[in-house]
Amino acid sequence: MNYQEYEKLYQLENTYWWHIGRQSIIGRLMGLVVKRTPAPCILDVGCGTGGMLGVLGSFGGEVYGLDYSAAALSFCQQRGWPAQFLFEGRAEALPFGNNHFEVVSMFDLLEHLSDDLAALNEAHRVLKPGGWLLLTVPAYPWLWGEHDEALGHQRRYRVQDLKSKICEAGFTIEKLTFAVSILLPPIILYRGWRKIWANSPSHLGAAEGESRRVSPQTSYVILPKTLNQTFVKVLKLEGWLIPRISLPFGASIICLARRGK
Repeated sequence: MNYQEYEKLYQLENTYWWHIGRQSIIGRLMGLVVKRTPAPCILDVGCGTGGMLGVLGSFGGEVYGLDYSAAALSFCQQRGWPAQFLFEGRAEALPFGNNHFEVVSMFDLLEHLSDDLAALNEAHRVLKPGGWLLLTVPAYPWLWGEHDEALGHQRRYRVQDLKSKICEAGFTIEKLTFAVSILLPPIILYRGWRKIWANSPSHLGAAEGESRRVSPQTSYVILPKTLNQTFVKVLKLEGWLIPRISLPFGASIICLARRGK
């Protein structure tokens, strides 16, 4: 991701429906974790600009953030996160010893990595026996679009592919579900419209056979406040449902898995 995308993320994480709703969903799943592992020590791998650190920190344990981007970590500090809890490094080679954390989180990280299995193996290594892995990834390769390109994604996931890699890394899956389900239809419509627009002659500037494609942009559509709040409520409803049932479709996949003891 470039600096402008980090800046956009930093500005939207406290207001935009996708981020607020996802924080609610993650909070519900963390509630399941802390019932069995109170006040866990947590490592958020790929913490970005730090929007999830406060959510994770609300469960009583120490929370460390790691990201390969110094720019992203600087935004974490702007949020007030102490520098001693922030580390610059890569998910495929975590700068921590074995059996160190009770929880490792990876929120929309694996799709950025050429070797996602290496990152899962590293999460397994730094977790204590019985520790938890909580992650999200974007769903459906057919939903690939400009948003993925702007964010530097390398793939979107099928459920079976993600499940196979998590199990190959040595985890036992406790919960695997789709999320952002109710809002999937408008997301599909918007992504489809963007693809049509991106390939239109007026956008490509195809006069005299020359293409002038602009850089890909993320799909952050700034909504009216009331509609944004409505979308937040929809995702909060999903957050209430997900600990109880597994949703059958959605724009995102969420997995809660555990390392063996």
